[in-house]
Amino acid sequence: MVFLILALWMHDLKFEELTKYRNWKLQREAVLNSPACNKAKAVFGESGQLIDTLTMVPGYSFMNGESWGISVIRAMNELRSDNPDAPDVQARASKIWDEYDMGAIDQSAIQHFYEATQNAVKMACLPGRDLSFGALLSLLKSVLIQSWSAYELLTEQILTECKVSHANLFSPQIVNKRHRVRSESTLPVSYREVFGGDSAIDSAVWNPGVKGHALLRHLLVHSHGKVDDTHLKQRRLDPIVNEWDAYALVGDEIIIDGELVRRLVDRTNRAGYTLIGAVSDWIDARTP
Repeated sequence: MVFLILALWMHDLKFEELTKYRNWKLQREAVLNSPACNKAKAVFGESGQLIDTLTMVPGYSFMNGESWGISVIRAMNELRSDNPDAPDVQARASKIWDEYDMGAIDQSAIQHFYEATQNAVKMACLPGRDLSFGALLSLLKSVLIQSWSAYELLTEQILTECKVSHANLFSPQIVNKRHRVRSESTLPVSYREVFGGDSAIDSAVWNPGVKGHALLRHLLVHSHGKVDDTHLKQRRLDPIVNEWDAYALVGDEIIIDGELVRRLVDRTNRAGYTLIGAVSDWIDARTP
């Protein structure tokens, strides 16, 4: 029943925008003076890579299906067999497929992946493909939720690790207090208290881009992506969010597509690395 409703509201998923990956290698591999920041950054960077890998599943699966079909046909031709399930055909097809799959990732392979992604989405959006469309839409929502969870974990880990590795920079009250970050209200308050209202840290940890991601994640988890009164009130509080849902009314369902997901995920990734750098600078300035 859920997927039937989704089919009635089938829209352009813009999946090609989701696969426009940003390279965060420099940020991931940067070595900072603070062991706490390096540890938190390593976990955050790995989470980002896993999330991007998740977005590759439709295209890679479709591409592998195409490659396997070609491999079986080649094997049948080589062995002059008309049985695709014959053991010798399957064995030869596996070797052919391995040669392709283990080959260098050149521009041709990349182009094949993008074309396969487009084909997978086209197939999923054909009339009557309710389950397929619903699965891709659920994937987009999962990416948004997982990306926000990675950011929440980062903000929590930074506080925990800093209190352990740099306890001398904080008062005993700060070190011993449990600072919560798992809500839109506690996250900025906790960071202001721990780092004394440092402007660079405050602007990195909580800004319109980060808040927009948090609000949309909240809608997806708690109200099936539909705008409610709480969302409208939160949106109007500083920092003001007035972009992707600027004209949304109570009861409206936010349209999720690859363009929106990529934009929010990239902003949150950028905010995460900016936050790590700001905290590292704060520590360096106070470390003899």
